[in-house]
Amino acid sequence: MKIRDIYSQIKNRFPLISIWEGNGYIHTNEDIEYFYSELDQRRKKAVKTKGKRNCIGTALYLVGEVDKDGFVYDGPKHGFFDYLPEADSPRRGYLVAWETLGEVYHAAVVVRQNPLLLASRNGDGGSFKPRQSFKKVNARYGLGSYNVKFYIPSKLQKILREVTA
Repeated sequence: MKIRDIYSQIKNRFPLISIWEGNGYIHTNEDIEYFYSELDQRRKKAVKTKGKRNCIGTALYLVGEVDKDGFVYDGPKHGFFDYLPEADSPRRGYLVAWETLGEVYHAAVVVRQNPLLLASRNGDGGSFKPRQSFKKVNARYGLGSYNVKFYIPSKLQKILREVTA
C-alpha cells in the first residue's frame, strides 16, 4: 500500500483530523505544531541563558533530547547521535551535525527549510544565534574532513510514525 492510499483512507475515515505527509511519514498537524512551538520556546530561553554550555548541548536541548541547555560531549561510546536515525535531507526540527572520525564536532537545529536556517551556538560558551544561515555555519565548521549529517530527534520520531509500503 502506498503512502497516498493510506493518507486517503485516513482522511476519509477521520475527516476532522488534519494530516500532513512527507518523507515517508504521516502525522497530525497538531502534534507537529506542538513540537515546533516547544522548539521556539526553547530557542527564546537559549538566547537568555548564560553559563557552561556548548553547541551540542544547546542543539540537544532545543529538540528535547536533554532537559537543560548545558555542556554535552558527544564522542564515540557517548553518542546521543548514535541512537538517532539519519535523514537524507534537512527538515524543520532536525538536528544537523558536523562529524569526523565518529565524533560530533558541531551541532545545530534546522529552524527553516527555505532558505535553510539553523539555531546554533558558536562552540563552548559562545553566543547563541536563533536564526543563522546554513551557509554561514558551514563556512565556519564545515572545513576539512567533516561530514554534515541530518538526524531526526526522538520527540519528532514519536510524532512521525513511519508508514511502511
